[in-house]
Amino acid sequence: MRGDTDAIRLWRAAGAAVTDEWRVHVPKGLAREIVRRSAPREFVQHARNPARSVRIGGPHTVFAPAYGPPFVCDLERGRRYGKLEDFVNFVKLAYLAPWLHHSGGTVCEPVDLPVNKRHLDMVYAHMRYSDKPFMGSVTTAARALCIQGSGRAGCSRKRELALAGFPCRGELRAALRRVARSRIGDVV
Repeated sequence: MRGDTDAIRLWRAAGAAVTDEWRVHVPKGLAREIVRRSAPREFVQHARNPARSVRIGGPHTVFAPAYGPPFVCDLERGRRYGKLEDFVNFVKLAYLAPWLHHSGGTVCEPVDLPVNKRHLDMVYAHMRYSDKPFMGSVTTAARALCIQGSGRAGCSRKRELALAGFPCRGELRAALRRVARSRIGDVV
């Protein structure tokens, strides 16, 4: 929280104790109460294929792959850092598994890609190789906005991938063009 005066102000207003002008002490139950007041009890996460959309919350259970392992393992190559090829294979496996309702998020960390661009390749893999709902990589606010834009594009009812109006325009534009060339949708 150091340096984030808005966050400190919001925590104080919510009832948290702040010491040293940046250290936030959240009393027991406060975080849960904030979530209860601000988040819906249930919501639908829409998939590219409407038949695969999932309801999150309430009495519903959604099965998804693991999130974020830095290592992968197979019989030929053993334990190693994940690469984009491994990521794509896990997305394909999740797509083919009928008992998994969700494509997942960072199903493995593709360390062969630069950190500042890998979120685009990961979202592209989810959009290209699965029609189940997915969660984009959200390591920074800017990347989260970028993923939010590409996810909206991938879920278009007309299967169109719009190129205007999203943050990260240049990088996202290239990723969406790859999706369009793969015949998932049309670029408009």
